[in-house]
Amino acid sequence: MSNKNDGFKQEVLEAFQKVSPSAVYIEKEEELKKYVQNLYTLFFHHLKFPPSLFRDKKVLDFGCGTGEVDVVYAKWGAKVKGFDFNNISVDRANGLKDLFQLTDSLDFSVGDVDTFPVENENYDIVCSHGVIAHVPN
Repeated sequence: MSNKNDGFKQEVLEAFQKVSPSAVYIEKEEELKKYVQNLYTLFFHHLKFPPSLFRDKKVLDFGCGTGEVDVVYAKWGAKVKGFDFNNISVDRANGLKDLFQLTDSLDFSVGDVDTFPVENENYDIVCSHGVIAHVPN
């Protein structure tokens, strides 16, 4: 069944497959430290959410993009299931999962926000970074 958002989503997907807006290159230790510090500042100082909030939590990330933020959540103790409609982004996310040896903490797959099946699972935290602006309804 076709969804009225399909044309819009296809345009966004094609653009994001050319240049991913979520890619942050954290492969080098210094880059990772800086990224973690930026997220710490955002969560702890601005939002008043301590990183310990993620410890032993089950997180669902709608539109996980290239997975960098989920790497940090996993380093803070979360088990994260992320999905994105861009297979190129999911491939990068899975590469980061392997690079940082977080295979027990991260699970990335290709999926669509309108149809991804989550009804039989419970999550402690559900997040979506920079996605809602790209979903018309």
